[in-house]
Amino acid sequence: MNFIENDVLKKLAASNFNQAWQYLDKGQLSNDDKIALLQLVHASFTFWEMNTDHTVRNISIGFWQISRAYAVINEGNLSLLYAEKCLEVSTNETLDSFYLAYAYEAKARALLLKGMQTDAHQCFEMAEKLIETTKETHLEGFWKDITDLKLRC
Repeated sequence: MNFIENDVLKKLAASNFNQAWQYLDKGQLSNDDKIALLQLVHASFTFWEMNTDHTVRNISIGFWQISRAYAVINEGNLSLLYAEKCLEVSTNETLDSFYLAYAYEAKARALLLKGMQTDAHQCFEMAEKLIETTKETHLEGFWKDITDLKLRC
């Protein structure tokens, strides 16, 4: 039983998601920053999950952002754990291929942290193949993320 209205949960989820970007984009993070980042991404995901109207898209994005946060703080194992969950959720046929492509981006990011360049390269290839079939039109961020990751190989 939900004691918080869905519209409030949506606002909380979106607010935490957006606030997390101040840390994801910051560069060097202090330990306090890392804790704040993790609290924000997990809170965002939790609020989406509590919302009885959440979609597979919301959950895919949530797992992706959590994976990204763990990558930013150099926690490869946890980043990979959430990337794999993102992949699992993002294979849903109702989702545009954009979300599955980004799930592969998340996995590649985690694999690079673990020193698994060959496996990461395979994920880049999958992501690039999937993005060719997307209906999304604003792909600058995707290509920037993929290019930045490839430079780490």
